[in-house]
Parts: sequence; structure tokens; C-alpha cells
Amino acid sequence: MEVRLFTYAAEAQDAIGAVFMRPGEALMPVLAAALGRDFDDSDLLISFWLSAGSWLLAIAIVATLVNLVRRGVGRARTAVSLLMLSIRARLVCRKPLSQCAVSEEEGHQSEPEVHLDNLDLAVLESASTLGPGAALTAPDLAKEFKLRSPEVQGSLEKLAANMMLDRAFGTTDDYQGYYLSRAGAAFLSMWNRKRN
Repeated sequence: MEVRLFTYAAEAQDAIGAVFMRPGEALMPVLAAALGRDFDDSDLLISFWLSAGSWLLAIAIVATLVNLVRRGVGRARTAVSLLMLSIRARLVCRKPLSQCAVSEEEGHQSEPEVHLDNLDLAVLESASTLGPGAALTAPDLAKEFKLRSPEVQGSLEKLAANMMLDRAFGTTDDYQGYYLSRAGAAFLSMWNRKRN
């Protein structure tokens, strides 16, 4: 039994080594032609480094492609959010975009429309300037806008209730932190395009 295990382990090691060395073996004739020199079996170190470089290059290419795909998916989601928000806003709100956000419809009865005032738009603009991992709080915005914290907190809660802001984990000075949601970013982008 132990002999079989050692045999399987040796075969697996040989197979892995053969797969690892294959790129180097394929590139050796190309390198030999480029240098005008013949390599023999004693030049295994060159083959090893060619193989190692090839595998590292392959890993870098795959990682770059995965990153590009992830970015593409993120941009596609943002574009879909923007499109859905635009369609929803046009169906529900007949007023200019600056005067309304999307209202929820339940059956034939619709709730009152939520109006975005200048403070709400200023809060969204501030949220759009946040760096990764940062969050807005009412006291910070109150200082920036020279307003009272409860007034700014009301705007933050209204925007969060309408999915324009997401709530951040953790609190500062008993105030909830907020950051711009995808729907909020899409709305702000649409609003800025309308304004320009």
C-alpha cells in the first residue's frame, strides 16, 4: 500500500513538472533560433526560467482580464440602474426632474411623490465626492452647509428611504453614516446632464 502511494506521488510530481516545463520546452527552439545557438539537455535552467516567466505572464494576463470583466460588469450595472431610474422617473413623475423623485406605486393607489429640494441635491453632490470607504454624517454636512444637524439628518433619511443613499456600518457621534448608492449616482448623473 505504501509503495503504491509513493508511486502515485512520484507520478503526480512528474506530471506537474512536465506541465510546468512545457512552455520553456516550447520556447527553447525559438530562443535558440534568435540567439543562433543550439541548446542541449544540460540547459534545463534556461528552460525552467522560460517556463516560470511564461506562467507568471499567463497569470498576469488572466488577472487583468478578470479585472476588466469585473469593471465591465460594474459599469453595465450602473448603466442599467440609470436606465431603469430614468424610465421609472418618466413614467411616474410628469414634473421636471429637479422637482421630483420616483414614487412607489401599489395597485391603483400611489403614494405622494417625494420632492428633492436644493438641500437634497447638495447632499447627493457631497456624497458623490466621497472616497472609497468614506461616509457622510449629519454633523459633517451641517458644518459644511452651515445648518443644524437635525435638518441635514432629515434630508439624509429621506434620500436613504428613496434608495439614493445607502447606510454605512457603524456610527459617529450617534449619527448614522451614509454613502451614495448606485441609484443615487445614476440619478445625479441624469440630473447633471439635464442641468448642463
